[in-house]
Amino acid sequence: MKSNITKILIIISIVLSISLAILLLVYFTNQNSSNQESQKVEIIGTKWQLQKINGEEIKELATMEISENSEVGFRVCNMIGYGKVVLTKNKINFTENAMSTMMYCYDEDSQNTGESKIMKLEQRISEIFKTSAEYALKDEFLTIKVNGNEVIFIKLE
Repeated sequence: MKSNITKILIIISIVLSISLAILLLVYFTNQNSSNQESQKVEIIGTKWQLQKINGEEIKELATMEISENSEVGFRVCNMIGYGKVVLTKNKINFTENAMSTMMYCYDEDSQNTGESKIMKLEQRISEIFKTSAEYALKDEFLTIKVNGNEVIFIKLE
């Protein structure tokens, strides 16, 4: 009789352990999914300042913003627009080629070398953001990895 009760208790403890494991798995899966969804929402409608490209600190003021209707734009001296983007989980897909205003951007390098550092940065941005990319949001930093490049932005208030 005691051995039957022991077997029943062992079976009950196994069933409870498996149930707990399943509940924890479901909880953390939903938690991760809602975190990704909140990241997506936090990226949209936020203005981001470019900090680094491949570890190189960017001193020029360059910003990016994804509007509520999913249009993305960069502003350095000229405005660079990509039309609509598609955000999913940790991916951002630039669906259209870049279009840009065409003003000449004068800076100190223009005077010394004849080449504008600002315009070189704009050209770099246009070349980097052509396809889909992975993004991660941590604290106030947005990191986008695309075509072997790592681009880091900081959230502007």
